[in-house]
Amino acid sequence: MLKELGLYLSIAVAAVAGSYLYSHYVNQDIEIVATGNYEMYGVTNDTPIVIYTAQWCDACKSLKALLNKLNIDYQNVDLDGSPERHSSLQAVGIKVIPVIFIKDTMIKGFNESLITTTIAEKGLTP
Repeated sequence: MLKELGLYLSIAVAAVAGSYLYSHYVNQDIEIVATGNYEMYGVTNDTPIVIYTAQWCDACKSLKALLNKLNIDYQNVDLDGSPERHSSLQAVGIKVIPVIFIKDTMIKGFNESLITTTIAEKGLTP
């Protein structure tokens, strides 16, 4: 009985620790920076949403699937095929992907609720 209790306790501790680590390390990379002008990243009045992704990135795939599901037009910059773009992001301290520029807002990382809300607030939902 004591062995079983120890096993259950170990499983509970592992579950809590895993949950904390997941939420801490995954969500720490999500950040909003609103500066007003992201033209240097390709954002224009005609192209208000620009995303920087990589083919190997699961969060990037989720971002594209979300935008397609919402029927949102966007420009995708594939960092795998553009090392100079990747270097330019790293030079300004952007070290996580995907990066999504929505008019004057930049979101680093993937957070479906935040992205959906920001798109709606910017009046970009079809």
